[in-house]
Amino acid sequence: MTTSLTTKPFGFHSTAREVIDGTDLTGRRAIITGGASGIGLETARALAGAGASVVLAVRRPDAAAPVAEALRESTRNPAISVARLDLSDLRSVDAFVRAWGGPLDILVNNAGIMAVPQREETAQGYELQLGTNFVGHFALTVWLHDALAAAKGARVVSLSSSGHLFSPVVFDDLHFRFIPYTPFGAYGQSKTADALLSVGITRRWRDDGIASNAVNPGVIATGLQRYTGGLKTPVERRKTPEQGAATSVLLAASPLASGVTGRYFEDCKEAPRIKEVNGMHLWHYDGQVFPTIGLNAVAGKPRDQWGLDPVRYEDMIPGCYDPVARVKDMDLDGEQSALCFPSFPGFGGGTFFRASDKQLAALCVQAWNDFYIDEWCGTAPDRFIPQAILPVWDIDLCVAEARRAIEKGARTISFPDSPVPLGLPSFHSDHWGPLWDVFEETGVVVSLHFGSGSFVPGFSASAKQLSPNYKGGEFKSVSARTGGNAEIKDDDAPTVTSFAVYATNLMWTASDLIFSGQLQKHPRLKFMLAEGGIGWFPYIWERMDQVWGRHRYYQPIDFDTRPSDLFKKHFWGCYIEDEFGIKNRHEIGIDRICVEIDYPHSDSNWPNSRKGIAESLADVPDDEAHRIVELNAREVLNFPRS
Repeated sequence: MTTSLTTKPFGFHSTAREVIDGTDLTGRRAIITGGASGIGLETARALAGAGASVVLAVRRPDAAAPVAEALRESTRNPAISVARLDLSDLRSVDAFVRAWGGPLDILVNNAGIMAVPQREETAQGYELQLGTNFVGHFALTVWLHDALAAAKGARVVSLSSSGHLFSPVVFDDLHFRFIPYTPFGAYGQSKTADALLSVGITRRWRDDGIASNAVNPGVIATGLQRYTGGLKTPVERRKTPEQGAATSVLLAASPLASGVTGRYFEDCKEAPRIKEVNGMHLWHYDGQVFPTIGLNAVAGKPRDQWGLDPVRYEDMIPGCYDPVARVKDMDLDGEQSALCFPSFPGFGGGTFFRASDKQLAALCVQAWNDFYIDEWCGTAPDRFIPQAILPVWDIDLCVAEARRAIEKGARTISFPDSPVPLGLPSFHSDHWGPLWDVFEETGVVVSLHFGSGSFVPGFSASAKQLSPNYKGGEFKSVSARTGGNAEIKDDDAPTVTSFAVYATNLMWTASDLIFSGQLQKHPRLKFMLAEGGIGWFPYIWERMDQVWGRHRYYQPIDFDTRPSDLFKKHFWGCYIEDEFGIKNRHEIGIDRICVEIDYPHSDSNWPNSRKGIAESLADVPDDEAHRIVELNAREVLNFPRS
């Protein structure tokens, strides 16, 4: 049996005590590693307060003794004890297990270390963070299997972290004996392993009645940050230790979590996850299923192996999801800096826009921004350009998140190339005025990636989806309609029909903004047209000027300012391959052209991007080429070379 907690009544602000209020744990036995401080202490307090017998498994029993005494007094539960456990030494783990007798109902693998500055090893030669955070807990859990099975319904909770995104488990060099050691890379690997521990337990021990789940407790000020210089996360995204313990306690003891196993949780809810179905890795979020379309991760593959079918993570090169590996791929391709757009959330955050739980969606927007700015870009601050997405369904939240993200360091905001397909007010509306004010005030450029408003061009691909008579459903893109399955043919036209005219989306976008009147009200707005090419700029200027000259007398548009002048003032173009655009660069404007790589998507030339760009600019003077390949982007994104 499996159960989802996504609709249960707890969330970010819930406390450990609240999630098991009314639950009687009398007769249950629990072990909490690191249970004498931080969220481990609050986990112990909640479980003991509900009547459980609790063992604080700690490295320094003498320091934990007064903590246990205080817990016994505050919870009026005498069944709280202390036992020595040093997770960095398997001899200590073995001694702890040998001293245990009888069944074990709850095991909370809570203790851990973070971002140790220099590479160190455990007593048995494991890299210290992997050895402490994972190997010690792995041994403890495995060696306690019989005690857990004897409880007939035991639960294991392993604390992971959003830091798992720093690194997969690097099986080729688990202990950084060859790969250069990085504090957060090692931490990320250990937290990924902790999450996988829950999956492994579920696969092997489900029939023994043992449930196991992984937890991201959130951002809490504890001793864990002793090596990091403290928290950098905004106050509103931080939790108290009691809030940080809530998800652990919910999974360890709440009746609501009965039957739930092999999952990953945060904020007392199941987090978006990759689930394997029929050999495919699929994202599950808010009751919806999202494939990773094959064309989104083709870097390094021969073209005859491309396709729309969903791909597994092991089928991608690590640079698709690992920032450390991404930097290596950038080095190989001759790229100094990169602006990376979101994948699962959608270029403009469309996945969260379409979610039914908007409170969760708003938190997911913040979480992605924190992840990308703090963790992805934080891996190589001089290489990755910070950006953010917004909760576009609420203008007040939009403005607040834009300010928060910009204060964190965002150099651009990825915004829908048209809000209209999302059912939101158009660019012609003053609805977006408060947001435009933020961009003018801060000088931050707005990135408009084609398709980020959910609509892609081409009659067969998408336009007919707008008709209420077409299959009676709401608008869906090609990938959404087919689920990434190339065998599904719901129209006659191949998808390349749409691929060929993707850039026309941004013609629509530019025309909307040029004739909206908003550029006159917000004269310092800046827009980057992402993945749209540049060769069409002169044509659309000429056409817009023609219709303006003919129709400005009777329509509510600016009578005096030529559309082409507005375009040249407010817009920057980006191209991957555009020979016609380069030939007409002086007409377009040398200072308005930037290059794109499109890694790891199908328009990318990785690992030969630099070679291709050099060949395309062979006849371009060096000073102009320098502007196109670097200086323009650094200036508009305010990202100077460090």
